[in-house]
Amino acid sequence: MEKADDSSWRTLQTVERASEIIQTLAELDGAGVSAVAERLDISVSSAHSHLATLHETGFLLQQDGQYHLSYRFLHLGEYVRNSSDLYRCGRSEADKLADKTGHYVHLFTEENGMGINLYEARGEHAEEYDYQSLKLQRGEPLHISASGKAVLATLPEEEVRAHIRQHGLESYTANTITEETALFEELNRTRERGYAVNDEEEIVGYCAVAAPIQTEGDAAIGSISVAGPTRFFDSDADIEEIADKVMTAANMTQVNINMSTQVD
Repeated sequence: MEKADDSSWRTLQTVERASEIIQTLAELDGAGVSAVAERLDISVSSAHSHLATLHETGFLLQQDGQYHLSYRFLHLGEYVRNSSDLYRCGRSEADKLADKTGHYVHLFTEENGMGINLYEARGEHAEEYDYQSLKLQRGEPLHISASGKAVLATLPEEEVRAHIRQHGLESYTANTITEETALFEELNRTRERGYAVNDEEEIVGYCAVAAPIQTEGDAAIGSISVAGPTRFFDSDADIEEIADKVMTAANMTQVNINMSTQVD
């Protein structure tokens, strides 16, 4: 029995190391064996074995001594995203919202305590920013964005506290909420008005408004947001006008999901 347990543990360690290597290659935009070994503090031979295995199975490409993630991840990612009711039923509403507001719109969900942007729509006033495009390629803390706070506001208090204990409240700008009491006050305001606001808490010069998307139960399965330069969010009237459109899009997405579920 002990031998089987040891074997299982070694297998789990191998999978964990492979996951770390994949994440490292994404962060470094490709790397050689020595760079991966140094980054993960493992031997060169161990790094080479993992990289060679991932290459042979088609998950990595090798060019000029550098390993890169292959398009196989794109196929898997598209499968995962297309399996999401939130994505399938919400992207058309995101497109409409971008047309109505002229700004960036994000369809957002939470996984393992981090925010995931499933879809991005871009309105006519939305200038191209690398930061916005990169939101589709990485997870983000829930407390820094309107999207994340809209989701947090639907969770029981103890779940929010557990989330804070695990992930903390890191500061991104001078406006980021970094105190637990202040976050709960903001979540209460979010519940009362039906939408969350990001007042330059994620990036200076940028604001956002988001509304939760809820189907069955109280917790949100995601949110939809509008983001743009602060000049478009100058007054309460500006924010409320955008918020009305955002909440309508969230409600329509909920309807689309409910109808899709009934058909299935």
